Amino acid sequence: PSGWKPMVRHSYLAVAITWLVGCFISLPFLFFNVLDNSPFQNISLPFNPFTDHFICMERWPSEHKRLAYTTSLLLFQYCLPLILILVCYLRIFLRLRRRKYMVERTRDNRQKKAKGSKRINAMLASIVAVFTVCWLP
Repeated sequence: PSGWKPMVRHSYLAVAITWLVGCFISLPFLFFNVLDNSPFQNISLPFNPFTDHFICMERWPSEHKRLAYTTSLLLFQYCLPLILILVCYLRIFLRLRRRKYMVERTRDNRQKKAKGSKRINAMLASIVAVFTVCWLP
């Protein structure tokens, strides 16, 4: 409540930047993916059902470039958002903890707040854990 309050145009700007970065990061897929039917040509079956099938394959100029691109995808699409989420939720946690100690209430209110803060802390930790587990594969 006492921090920075984004305006609507900040939201539009954030969405636009996210889309631009996403499109830019995906450009190598456009250049290095080709349709190919060669994996199906070496199948030795009496009746080959895959003769007219094509698959999309990555053909990079070198293995080093493919590895560099894959590593940059891991960093920008997993590690960086994970660090950002951890920092944001850690700041929320610290702000709530500091606020809890600043507010003097009756004993009943403190017990209710302690239960509520435990639930909030569990929710914050579970959001980070779910992001970590779901996006890594």
